Amino acid sequence: MKNRRLLGAAGSLLLAAFAGLACHLPSGLDALGFACANASDCGGSASLVCVARVCAVAGDGGSAGLPPDLSYPVRVVAYELGYPHAWRDGAAFHPALGQYSTQDPATLSAHLAGLHYAKVDVAMVTWWGSGRASDVAFNWVLDHVNGDPMRWAIQYLGDPAAPLAEKNAGFLLNDINSKFREDPSYWHIGGKNVVYVRSAASQDPCDVASRYVLGNQSQHGNAYLIVRTRAGSPPTCAQNPDAWLMDDASKGSQRTDRIVNVSPGAQTVAGGSTLARNLVRFAEDLRSGLDGGTQLQWITSFNDWGAGTAVEPATEWASDSGFGKYLDALHDAPIR
Repeated sequence: MKNRRLLGAAGSLLLAAFAGLACHLPSGLDALGFACANASDCGGSASLVCVARVCAVAGDGGSAGLPPDLSYPVRVVAYELGYPHAWRDGAAFHPALGQYSTQDPATLSAHLAGLHYAKVDVAMVTWWGSGRASDVAFNWVLDHVNGDPMRWAIQYLGDPAAPLAEKNAGFLLNDINSKFREDPSYWHIGGKNVVYVRSAASQDPCDVASRYVLGNQSQHGNAYLIVRTRAGSPPTCAQNPDAWLMDDASKGSQRTDRIVNVSPGAQTVAGGSTLARNLVRFAEDLRSGLDGGTQLQWITSFNDWGAGTAVEPATEWASDSGFGKYLDALHDAPIR
C-alpha cells in the first residue's frame, strides 16, 4: 500500500492511459470489474462507478477491495498529526502520554484504544499537502494500523487565503485520490475519498466551495467534499460541497443539515479561551446532537493541545476507566 500511495498523480495518469486501451467495454452491469478511467467507461449504467480504475457497484464501497460504507450516524474526531513538532505551541493541560510523537507505535496503539473506547469511527488528520511532514506522518499511520477498523481521512489545511484556480484544487484532489483511493483504512463514502477543506476564517466559503467542487468535477468527482464555514447558517452558494461543517470556536455545539460539531471548549497555554471547557455541557451536547437525522457527529478535537480542545486522557480529567472523563462521556453516549 505504501508504494501505491507514493506513486501519486503520475501513476494515476499512467493507469488511466492503460485503462483507455480497452477497445470495447460491455454495456450495463456486464462492465462490473472492467478497467476504467471514469464512470463513463462503465457501460452507461447508473449502478456502476469507477473506483480505483475498476468498474464497481455504486455505493457498496467493497467491489474494488474497499470495505463497505460506514453506517450512519458516524462519529468523527479531528486528529492532530503534527507531534512532536506541534508541542512548540505549548499546552494548557498535561496529556497522560506526555509530549508524545504521533509516529510512535506505542502512541498509535494508545490512541486507537482510546478512539475505540470512545466509539469513534473516523479520525480526520491535519494534512498540509504531498511531500510535507504531515504527509509522511499520515503515510506512517496508514502503514502501521495493521488492519484496525478505524477509518482515517484528510482535513486539508494548506489552502491559502489567495484564490486558486479550480484546476489547482483539482490537481490536489487527484493527488489525494491517486494515493489513497485503494487504501481500506482511508474513509470512503460511495467509493469517494472523503476530504475536509478546512479553509481560513478570512476566506469566502462560497469561493472555496466553488473552486473545490469544480476542481473535483474536473477529476471525475473522486472526492466527497466537506467544506468549513463559520457563518450563522450554511451559506447558499452556486456550487455547494457534499456537506458543510460549521466551525466556530466560540460555540460548543453547531449544526448543519448533515453534521453536528461538538467541542468540549478551548483553553490555550496563554490562558485565552473562546469557550470555557465544560464536561457537563459536552456530555449533553453529545446526546442532543444526534437529533434531527444527523449523519456525522464531529468532535473538535481528539488531541489538539495547542488549541486546548483535546479530549484524550489528561491529568486534569483523569478517571477510573483510565481513558479520562471526556472519553468516558463519549463512551456513555453511543453513536448508534
